[in-house]
Amino acid sequence: MPQLDKPDSLGRRLRSIRYQKGMESPATLSRAMRGRYSVSGILKRERGEIKIDLDYIDLFSKALALSSNEHVRLRELGKVFLIQFDPWRSSSKNAEDLHVEYWARLKQASTYREVGTLALVGLCQTERYAYEMMMLHSVDQKDAREASKLRSRIGAEMLKRAASKSNSRKDILCIIDEEALYRVVGSRTVMGEQLAHLAAILKSNPEAFRLLPRGTNLPVPLMYSFCVFDSMSATLETAVGAVHCTDQEAIAWLNRAFDLMYDASVGGHEANALLRRAANNYR
Repeated sequence: MPQLDKPDSLGRRLRSIRYQKGMESPATLSRAMRGRYSVSGILKRERGEIKIDLDYIDLFSKALALSSNEHVRLRELGKVFLIQFDPWRSSSKNAEDLHVEYWARLKQASTYREVGTLALVGLCQTERYAYEMMMLHSVDQKDAREASKLRSRIGAEMLKRAASKSNSRKDILCIIDEEALYRVVGSRTVMGEQLAHLAAILKSNPEAFRLLPRGTNLPVPLMYSFCVFDSMSATLETAVGAVHCTDQEAIAWLNRAFDLMYDASVGGHEANALLRRAANNYR
């Protein structure tokens, strides 16, 4: 399995490469890219204000004389980062509509894999936590209330399925980065309730729920949460919103990332110990 880069943003990764290659001036890069991209355009891409498409990566790699392996890694990473620039909040649909669509995809899926890095995963969220998360993304208050109720119900139904004997082949799997347990969403009270809910889930669904310990060194960027349905479609939740994706190369990349995280994650008594430690932070 190829290694996956671990930057915290593609733009910063490209800026780092530019400096490593001795091209500290963006004006020099602009000239090396035959003026196709202005200095302002380069800087905005490096700051994450404009999406970085594959044409930009190709010309960037040529301008900096990157090796073929470096170029391939950047293209692979670029395909995933492109997904981030179509947030649900730009859609005409409200949060409840999007959750109904999500539930429809979920009911049709025979396998489901979910990772929570920026926040706790959707299937494991309490209604209050889900509501506060949506408010952070400036969702209409009424929409957020309805959507959080729906998300909580979806989670309860799916975790009930996960606890059944039919999940013996591990068709429902959730991983949470321990770091997310320490990001306060809403209030300390909301977090305390949420962690108690996670402990209950771990007790009833030991095969479906795992934690990725803090400080785990993985060759994969942990800057967004995602879920994959039957390896055919995916939903990513980023700092700017969520987006549904059916690009097979991106989904294959997410599945490889999930496998790496799953192998490094813990369950059972080890996960319980991590939950108790985090819960002490909110007492």
